[in-house]
Amino acid sequence: MGVEVATPQCDVASSDSLSAALLECSSSMPPIRGCLQATMVLRDAIFDNMSFEAWTDSIRSEVDSSRNLHQALAEQLDFFIMISSAAAIVGSPSQANYAAGNTYQAGLAQYRRSQGLKATCIYLGWMGDVGIVAETEGYTRGLEAAADKAIITEKEYWALLETYCDPILDCARSAIPEDPIIGLITPSQFRARGIEPPAWTERPLFANLAQIGAPEDAVLQVTEGGPKVETSLAVAFAKAGSADEAKAAAIEGLMSRLSRAVSVPTSDIDPKRPLHVYGVDSLLAVELRNWFAKVWKADIGVFDITGQRSVADLGNMLAQKNSVYVNLLSSSNIRVRKSCVLEVAASSGYNHLLSPWAQFSMVEARPNLMVAGAVNDFTDLHASEQYFFQPLNPSRSKIRTIQIDVALLDKDVVPCTPKAVSLDSNPRFIALSYEWSPPSQKHTGAMTLKAPDGQELWLRPNLTAFLRHLGRFVIGKTSEFWIDSVCIDQDDPDERASQVPLMSRIYGKADSTIAWLGTERDNSTDAMRMVDEHDEEIRNSVTKNDHQRRRRRLHKSLQSTSWQSLGDLLERSYFRRGWIV
Repeated sequence: MGVEVATPQCDVASSDSLSAALLECSSSMPPIRGCLQATMVLRDAIFDNMSFEAWTDSIRSEVDSSRNLHQALAEQLDFFIMISSAAAIVGSPSQANYAAGNTYQAGLAQYRRSQGLKATCIYLGWMGDVGIVAETEGYTRGLEAAADKAIITEKEYWALLETYCDPILDCARSAIPEDPIIGLITPSQFRARGIEPPAWTERPLFANLAQIGAPEDAVLQVTEGGPKVETSLAVAFAKAGSADEAKAAAIEGLMSRLSRAVSVPTSDIDPKRPLHVYGVDSLLAVELRNWFAKVWKADIGVFDITGQRSVADLGNMLAQKNSVYVNLLSSSNIRVRKSCVLEVAASSGYNHLLSPWAQFSMVEARPNLMVAGAVNDFTDLHASEQYFFQPLNPSRSKIRTIQIDVALLDKDVVPCTPKAVSLDSNPRFIALSYEWSPPSQKHTGAMTLKAPDGQELWLRPNLTAFLRHLGRFVIGKTSEFWIDSVCIDQDDPDERASQVPLMSRIYGKADSTIAWLGTERDNSTDAMRMVDEHDEEIRNSVTKNDHQRRRRRLHKSLQSTSWQSLGDLLERSYFRRGWIV
């Protein structure tokens, strides 16, 4: 039996061009019985820098083409297959346009099936011996660093199509998935290769994937002579005998991770160049940030990752932040006097504190103070009294901090020294987060800050109470603080407008953030003790794959009064502010 092949030229993304091509085929060919949509246009760029033309070029090849084929072809086809990409599932650096188009194809496939029509969307990973990866030099080099990818062969690809082109295939009545994902590696397979699973594998969306081939007590094993993994470099950092050795280990670890993330050999990464040169966009920056926190116990802001910092600079920052994390209380000249603080590294974004145990690493409990990555409430900015600081330099990275002697926080008048600093210079300071009191007259017992030039600023009741308790529970010398109502001139709309956009950088750069929830009431001491005592189990119940079983066990082990106390604590107005939830 012979085969007649026709190759009409047309732009499938243009309905008119497609209609003309189909009309031409209909005059000389049998009726069309199947469709394989495999168009692709790659216009890779970091989303912030992506042009509208680059966005639409890629989108047209996936969205417009698929929609036109759906509308133009006969309803009763033997198969309608769209070759999508695994990028639609886990994302891909600098390919937001491509991932978005592939996601549309998944939605179109679901719609067609809901109408009783044939449709399959195949999420395809990396093809190794045919296609764009094999034929494009930049992607071919990426195969050299593809230990975290399952490479698909041409033979496997044709076998896949043979299965899904079968006209009698009924996925709904078989074990064959309607929209298969091909080429993702399970967490157990990552570990078998000596690689720490990437952050996306921990998302609840991939809970089932994490269970495949994984024993219940599976952990990452690093053996002598095995693959070099970033975790072992973190161990090398911890054992470093000098600051230079620690920084070198951090830079090497960052380069190794970057190599895997962007599929570029480590030898091709220049530590003097910024990460965005290698395709690190905001999506990948979030994954890197999560990895920094998980493996290196260091909090690095997304803006630092996507900005102009070189790989070497960021590696040095990674080392410095790790030291700050480990020695936070001692290195900032503050130590805990009593069992009183909940502590984590500062966040460069907005923590969702309605589930605080998922965010906090516990030290000890107290009803009044938390250290967290929370952001202040700027929804009710108001005019303060005459501001006593000199105007800031208009530089976008300049902020103001104040130097306060913690031992004097029990006084009514507290000397302070304002200082303008640049966020680019990695200043050392502690950020305070609290709920603003309503505007009022100067209240009894109000604290007043007094600058060296004699000018004074009185503080509202809630901030006064915050600082009083802070002075009572910590011992230390002079420390640098950032307090929104004090460090931003509330009477200067231009300064407010320039400072508010810096909020995420401010909290990301802070050594720590202390959040004031208020004084003890409604058994809040019990709530804080509950979170402290069950920290590990509570966090596991939120983040681990067997969270339902863990939650049931946790619920049984705690009294209802404890849950009520925690509920009362989370009902405080602090958690209802727009910056928090």
